[in-house]
Amino acid sequence: MFRNYFITAFNNLLKNKLFSLINIIGLSVGLAACILITLYVQNELSYDQHWDDADRIFRVNNEHRMPGSEVVKSAATPLGVLPAINSFFPEEVEAATRVRTFTTDLSVNNAVYHELLTYADKEFAELINLEMISGSLEGTLATVNSIGLSEELATKFFGPNDPIGETISIPSSYLTPARDFRVTAVYRVSNVNSILRVPALALLDVASVPEDLNSWVNSFWSTYVKLADGFEVEEINSRLPEFINLHAELPDSMSGQGQYAASDILKYSLQPISDIYLDPWSNEDNENSGSRVANLIFVLIASLVLAVGCVNFAVLTLAKSTQRKKEVAMRKIMGAKRSVLVAQFLGEAIFIALMATVLGLVALELIMPVYTSFTGNTLSLDYGSPITYFSLAGIVMLTGVLGGFYPAIVLSGFKPIRSLSKSHTASSISRYSLKDILVILQFTVSVSLIVATIFVYLQSRFASSTNLGFNPDKLLVIENVRNVPDTQLGMGNKSTVLKQQIDSIEGVTNSSLSMLRPAQGGSVRRQLTLLPEAGADNTLSATVVSTRLNYIDSEFFDTYEIPVVAGRAYEEAVQQDHIPLIRQADNLEQQLNFNLIINESAVRLLGLGSPEEAIGRIVSANVGVDGPVFANLTIIGVVADSRFHYARIEIPPEIYYMNPEVGNHLTVRFKGDSQEV
Repeated sequence: MFRNYFITAFNNLLKNKLFSLINIIGLSVGLAACILITLYVQNELSYDQHWDDADRIFRVNNEHRMPGSEVVKSAATPLGVLPAINSFFPEEVEAATRVRTFTTDLSVNNAVYHELLTYADKEFAELINLEMISGSLEGTLATVNSIGLSEELATKFFGPNDPIGETISIPSSYLTPARDFRVTAVYRVSNVNSILRVPALALLDVASVPEDLNSWVNSFWSTYVKLADGFEVEEINSRLPEFINLHAELPDSMSGQGQYAASDILKYSLQPISDIYLDPWSNEDNENSGSRVANLIFVLIASLVLAVGCVNFAVLTLAKSTQRKKEVAMRKIMGAKRSVLVAQFLGEAIFIALMATVLGLVALELIMPVYTSFTGNTLSLDYGSPITYFSLAGIVMLTGVLGGFYPAIVLSGFKPIRSLSKSHTASSISRYSLKDILVILQFTVSVSLIVATIFVYLQSRFASSTNLGFNPDKLLVIENVRNVPDTQLGMGNKSTVLKQQIDSIEGVTNSSLSMLRPAQGGSVRRQLTLLPEAGADNTLSATVVSTRLNYIDSEFFDTYEIPVVAGRAYEEAVQQDHIPLIRQADNLEQQLNFNLIINESAVRLLGLGSPEEAIGRIVSANVGVDGPVFANLTIIGVVADSRFHYARIEIPPEIYYMNPEVGNHLTVRFKGDSQEV
């Protein structure tokens, strides 16, 4: 019987080649799109799910709120948070580690590589299970002179040779001294879907961290904790205010001379590591993050695409139904039951779904390279996993049943006498109300998807063509210029000398040293307190706002072509334009006075009305590098808002301190061909 059904279904497909081709191709395109979207969503949901005990690993999030100012969220915490947590939660916390990842130069056999290096505590090995190829992660994190490399980085540095025992050198930075490392471990990152990036891993040398950075006002390290079995994260979060009040040591300038408790200024919370990618906490998280809402939308789109494919299949089958009424009539006359006919037509639908799935998989493999080149992400279907084939079988059955059930009911319901009657017209047979609903649904969903596609295109076009506030054309950025070896530049400040030499290159028109570059999130912030105007009522409460800080030189605005909308830009000849690096240990007693440039967003946040009204106003702000050192800053210029950060956030209020020594990025404006320059 089944052999007969199969032959009948196959002959029916051959008899109606064009109809069958349209049906199968339409369904295969829908299935290919549905599988691709499913792979994408599955990939997005897999971030940091692969670690052992991932459900017990959390990151300590930091929320900083000054009274009268906006809340500042950060994924970084002070150095002292980890030992304080271990002391306050001795039973609740099974293990904890600090993590700091930054870009540096790794010198290997006279070659220099610009790579990411991660510093972590020895307990890192207890939280994060890296697949070891050679050596030991525990042994690597037992001494400050050892380093572990990912398989990719080890191959890049040493080729096929065994890297164990080789030496890697790094230059000094503001957090760590220059050091020679011995390679003691090579590991494989089993899954790249993680917020943790560990191409190179070394022990965090707490003793080498400058003492002035070991305070509760400097947050540079992400802290991860692994809770012991039986403890809930809600219980820990409820006790964190008590923890902060007991351990946090804040200067009087932050606590209002003791007016506010530490927990009024700081707020910590634990976030599951597996939630960070889809629920970014801070702007830094937004650099590499997904979106739960976007994933829900994609799931909805995949469902709609599959529904359209099934509806299209059903409508086309119903449209051809009149050509099979005599076949149904003859089968019923021969004694076929309706349930048998339903099974036959469902079987045909499943057979068509099977062919469409096979064709859809071929289309998927052809689409994958285009998707990878467009998004930079690599997706793949694991054909070696039984789960893949069970899933595909489920798709075939689901699609076949959804697309074939209603046509099977309709076809099997034909009356033999009416079907064989010559006077019975096709229109009278095929007038089914549900079919009309399916056609309307099909067009509604199709039009909705087209409209959604247009909106996505317009949004993408807006993001790519929106005014950045600076001219991005003809710009080159050289990173990490503060780590250039002295032997290459001779005497003087390294980055300044490098800038002078690059300025002499033919085609270079401007260059500027700055702490931040475009598309880089900055976490350094300063609180501004707007002081009353001369002669104003000094009893009025001061306006306190939080702003992002960028250190620049006098050519920054000219190089980026950022318009000065009021006042003037910084000038080298004006002494007060320079804001030096001042440490608390300097014990300065005199009032510090400097000049300041802010952006338009900062003007609005300060409530100054217009850029012109901001000129000449004085704000108090911290100019210290290791703790609070306050100065009066006179606003001498207001520049246009510039989008140096992410498109998904509003342009933040920003201030600019003129100090080229802090600049780690050299931006070069040029004319002519970029490769020649």
